Amino acid sequence: MKNFWFLLIWLPSFFCAQNYVDVLQVRYAYTPHSNFENTPNHTDVNSFESVATVPFPINESTAIITGANFTYNNLKLFPNDGYSHLYNTTLRLGINSKFSNTWQGTFIALPKIASDYQDISSDDFYLGGLAIFKNQRRDNLFFRYGLYLSQEAFGVTTTPILGIYYLSNNQLFEADLAIPLSANINYTLPHFKIGIDYLGIERSYHLHNPEQIGRYVEQNRLEFASYIEFNTFNKQVLFRSKLGYATNRHAVFDDDDTIGLKVIDFRIDDKRTQLNPKLKGSLFFKIETIYRFHLNSQQN
Repeated sequence: MKNFWFLLIWLPSFFCAQNYVDVLQVRYAYTPHSNFENTPNHTDVNSFESVATVPFPINESTAIITGANFTYNNLKLFPNDGYSHLYNTTLRLGINSKFSNTWQGTFIALPKIASDYQDISSDDFYLGGLAIFKNQRRDNLFFRYGLYLSQEAFGVTTTPILGIYYLSNNQLFEADLAIPLSANINYTLPHFKIGIDYLGIERSYHLHNPEQIGRYVEQNRLEFASYIEFNTFNKQVLFRSKLGYATNRHAVFDDDDTIGLKVIDFRIDDKRTQLNPKLKGSLFFKIETIYRFHLNSQQN
């Protein structure tokens, strides 16, 4: 049993700090009145996400990583249409290995099904992968280097990842960055925590709705927020309330209108024609519940 908690330290989470593991995360975001460009119309955007991670230790330096992500988005894709329902279910299966006292690596396969789920077919299945290397400099400081690669409805996308994690000696200031995917900087006060964060979301969804059949949605959402965090049950259950600004790109294209390659936000050979009006960015509200397992208490 002791080995199990030891191996939790090496979980492949972008958001995992040095002394805790976020086993379950549930998020809901509401973005009101996101306006369509050059029209008087707007849409609300509702988003739900749950993330679960389960490790299976092999020995003190290696663990099998399993987990799943589920996301749901509800919004209008066209100004005069009804609301569309976009779903994404991603499975995670990989391995995490400690190479030395200062280096470890995580390699994960990310198969997923993403569409409006009205009629699931092979066109809704996509395969991706992730490789992350972590270099431990001190107990409270490490660096991340990685690469994310995914097949999407619009083509292949790849994202190099550079990150750093730092926790101050008094454990009040924390910075956890994995650029360009996420960033979280926070400070602990006597009864709560305040912070700012950034999250980049990129997904695609195949459409089966009779009015949109033969098309797909490319979602690019960037969230910039400030938040306040409270915790209960010995700091194992966290509640965050966020307010921020989000871009809301949900571009619709024909299935055969694709690109050659996308690197971060640079699109190679992109000659596509967007079929719906662009959405403007707007304010959003978000609440999060996190079940956090603290490692230090189990290791002492």
